[in-house]
Amino acid sequence: MNISIVMPVLNGETYIAEAIDSALAQTHPPFELLVVDNGSTDDTVAIASACPAPVRVLHETIPSASAARLKGAAEAKGDAIMFLDADDILGENVLEELAKVLADYPEAIAACEWKRYEIHDGEWQVRPATCTPRKAGQSALAAWLSGWYHPPCCVLWSRPAYEKSGGWDPACRQNDDGDIMMRALVAGVPLIRTTGGTSYYRRLPEGKLSLSGERFSEQGLSARLDVIERIEGLLENQGRKSRFGVPLRRAYAMIAHDAKGFPKMIARAQKGMRRNEPGPVELARDFIMRAKTKAGLAHDRYEFQGG
Repeated sequence: MNISIVMPVLNGETYIAEAIDSALAQTHPPFELLVVDNGSTDDTVAIASACPAPVRVLHETIPSASAARLKGAAEAKGDAIMFLDADDILGENVLEELAKVLADYPEAIAACEWKRYEIHDGEWQVRPATCTPRKAGQSALAAWLSGWYHPPCCVLWSRPAYEKSGGWDPACRQNDDGDIMMRALVAGVPLIRTTGGTSYYRRLPEGKLSLSGERFSEQGLSARLDVIERIEGLLENQGRKSRFGVPLRRAYAMIAHDAKGFPKMIARAQKGMRRNEPGPVELARDFIMRAKTKAGLAHDRYEFQGG
């Protein structure tokens, strides 16, 4: 299987060499690694340009991580695509393990284990993944809405899965990876977990910004609400919204919690919460999932279906 890696980057000179090295050192090497520069003013382009084949540097002038990923996806020639951020790291067998999954499920999305990579006591250290645990029996979409996720560094998209998602949205400035993943899950694309491989999702030091911008600014909160409202609308069009009342309400509640100091954003999130008051069946189902999870029955199944 030929794998294309698309790496969007803006002023990533500090970490990009490490990210590229981890990709080129794979037991299943990538067919190509497309670095898509989004207007860097540091030495990012020089560092990437000095890397050997199959690294190639592209340029995207639209200031958006999603626009950079779209540019790379349009140029990519591989059978499958990974969108690897320029500050994250792949364990040496990640592509091999992800490719095994897509060999068996050629229209799916493959995902492997991930860990946090962050500074503690002045040194970069591996830490546990930081996201909401998935409940026992919870679908991938419901879990994703509730705060469980896999970052792009541990996800490999088959071509059919990527096309079915509708692709990256350049207008989406926050939670763009959640947006494309949840659209794929709503469309029925299965998310399949590997049995091996680990990726490392870097948490930037305090004061450093990623390409996606500020999550807790008013603009960032509005963009996050845009994503949840879009997913709610897609589910409503399918006649399935009532099945996701609990996780949709939870998604809006998380944003309302983060929106302190922005009354308009709080009001918008609370309106979403009111639209998604769960019925008795959904509440009962959520209670059972919580009970099973508390009993230790929750685990990451190898296969996660979209709905």
